[in-house]
Parts: sequence; C-alpha cells; structure tokens
Amino acid sequence: MGQSANVTIWVEDLQSGVVCSHPIVDQSGVLLLGANTEITESVIAGLVDRGIEQVEVHPKDAAQFQKDDSKRKEPSAKRTTHADTEQSALDSGRPLRNFLVDRFDEPLDEKRYESLKKDYASAIEQVDEIREAVSKHQLKTIEAIDDLSQRFTSNLIDDHDQTVSVFGSAQEQCDLTERSVKLANLGMAVAVEMGLDGKAVSEIGTTGLLHDVGLFMMDEKFRQVGVVLSEDEQWTYRKHPILSEQCLSEVGEVASHIRLAVEQVHEQYNGVGFPRGLSGNRIHPYARILNVVDAYLQLILPTDRRPGILPHDAIGILLHQARHGLFEPTVIRAFLLTQTLFPLGSTVELTDGTMATVIRRPRDGYAMPVLQRESGERIDLSQSTIQIARPIRSDAVDQVRISQQAMESMTLESAMQAAINISG
Repeated sequence: MGQSANVTIWVEDLQSGVVCSHPIVDQSGVLLLGANTEITESVIAGLVDRGIEQVEVHPKDAAQFQKDDSKRKEPSAKRTTHADTEQSALDSGRPLRNFLVDRFDEPLDEKRYESLKKDYASAIEQVDEIREAVSKHQLKTIEAIDDLSQRFTSNLIDDHDQTVSVFGSAQEQCDLTERSVKLANLGMAVAVEMGLDGKAVSEIGTTGLLHDVGLFMMDEKFRQVGVVLSEDEQWTYRKHPILSEQCLSEVGEVASHIRLAVEQVHEQYNGVGFPRGLSGNRIHPYARILNVVDAYLQLILPTDRRPGILPHDAIGILLHQARHGLFEPTVIRAFLLTQTLFPLGSTVELTDGTMATVIRRPRDGYAMPVLQRESGERIDLSQSTIQIARPIRSDAVDQVRISQQAMESMTLESAMQAAINISG
C-alpha cells in the first residue's frame, strides 16, 4: 500500500452512493478524488478509463465498502465505460449535477487543459462549417452540433470548474463563432447548477451554438462584432433571431422547443428585448439562461471599438441589472454560483500582496473561491485568514474596471460605452 494507514480497494469493489470522508489516492499516493466525494457510476467509470485498478482509501471509508460484501457481484466481463456513464447521465432524467466528478480538492490538470483547448478549437471549426452551410442554404442536419453538445456535457461531468475556466474566459479577437461556443458551454454550466437533467443541459448547448445562425443569411456587416449600426440597420439586425428559427425549421431533426428557444435568446425578462418583446415566463427557460450568459460575454469580451470589462465588474453590472428586472433572478443566482464573484480563471491580488488564480468554486456560496498562487500553493478562502484584495486585469486581454458607484446607474449599453470612454 502507498500508505500504511490506508486500505487497498479494487475499483470494481467501489459502490455507488458511498460518500468518502477522506481523500482517495492511488498506490503511489497521487490524489485521485477529494474528501467528501460521493462514489457514482461516473466516478467509477472515470477511474476504469484511466487504467486504475486499485485505490487507497481511509479505513473508515473502506468499512463502508465491506458492509455489503455478501451482496457483492462478481465483476462482469464487460466493464462500464465512461461513455456508457455519460449516456446514462443524458438519459436518466436526474439532475446532471448528480453525475459531476468532485474535484474540489484537486489542482487544475494540465493534460485536461490541453484537451479542453483542443475541444474548443475543434468546436469552432465545426460550427463554422455549419454556418457556411447556412449561408449557402445547404444545411441538412445538425448532428455535428448535437455531438458537440454531448462532448461539452462530458467535459462538465469530468471537471466542471476547469471546463468553465477554459471556455468562459475572456480573450482578444473573439468572433461570432467563438462567442457562440463560449455561450453554449457557460449556458450548460448554469443549467447544471439549476438542477436540469442531462438532456436539457445538452439541448441548451445546441441552442447556444445555433442561436445566431440567422446572421449568416444577412449582410456580412451584421456578423461583425461591435460594429456601429444605423437605426435602420439595427431594426434589420433585430430580425435575425426569426431568420435563425426559420432556417432551422427546414431541418426536420431540430425540435420545435429548441427552435423556439433559439428565437428567444435575445428577449429580456422585463420585456425590452427582441425580436418580439416577450417577458417573464413567456420566454423559454433555455433562452432565459442563455440571455444572462450572452450579456456577460458582451461585457467581458473586447471588440475593435472597445476593451472588455473586467469579469468581476461584469458580474457586478449583471447583479445591478437583475435588480431592475432585466434577468430572471433564479438564473442570475445560478450564474453567480457557477462563476463566483471572482470568475473562474481570473487573477486576483491577495491581502498579503501576492497574486493568485481562481481555480475552484467554494463548497458553499459564491464569495470565497479556491485560489492557486503562482508558486502552486492552494488557498481555500473559507479556511484562510488571507482574503482577496482586488481583481487584476489580464495581461493578455484589453480590459477596464468599472467602479461600484458607476455600476448602480448603468445599463448594459451604457456600461459598454463607458468602456470606450475609459479606454479613450
């Protein structure tokens, strides 16, 4: 055994439903699962897929696996794979968050980071192909989009926080396709937090990826992010969600509720959105989720005309707007719990003057995330006397700060105009 105090357990003997109060490591002492992890079929399948046959567990946790020894079945010839578990998560009708692997006690994984970046790049290529087909009136299937949504679901199950960090971060030169990929992933993450099942979460991803396809049936000017439009052009632009729905209606496999949500992503909860000025529960739940994420991305992503707004400040602006009824309150709360007040992947300065990166959401609430210093040291703010002093602008992205006082009277549009004024 890697540690004399631990007990060796075969992975095939782990049982779903058991909560391990202590960390689980491999035979070399490498952390596999953090403390308080619930053993699920997804967790077991993940270990199997990594080629792990035995794990080291605390004696008290080991006792839980030994209680029902008489009922234990012989291992089957065909083991459950991670793909089987993902399909189960999609089909079970249970909240997808029940299937998430608990990685709270783990650092970010470099191999997983590289895999997520590859998925991001691949998604952009595939969405571009779909949009090219739309522009030529040749879209016959969205199978590739559905496959992408299921892949995003797999990423969230494997490591929710690192997936949100990679796909939800601000970056320079983010075109319409990249924004849609970010929108889909963040929207799915918020849906997970809201307790939606795997099928609904995947459908929200599909909706996010397809919501702006109508723009590819319009003049190229309307696809330029941040471009200044005349009043007449704005009127034309606001019709694109209807074009998106009409385009998808010609593809028989797109469900009617997904088409409806696609048309409504730009509607606002208080009725000031477009194309039809719907409000409240008349807007599809998928669209209400994606609308909040879309507003966040508009704020944090720079354009040719203006810098982005610091993610921490962007969340502050959303919270102020929510008080005025612009967004559904339950969605805003879920978004806050998904990203925290200091969004995943962002940089902060600590009260001791050092810098750190936000790597994990807190177990409870949204104010005290888990950080990692440049040295690799992990800091759980809920258990530390060190706290966050302020958020820090990224060196890689053109960003500005918005004061707390200014946020109180800002709309989304005036916030973006303020970014132009500050940078000028």
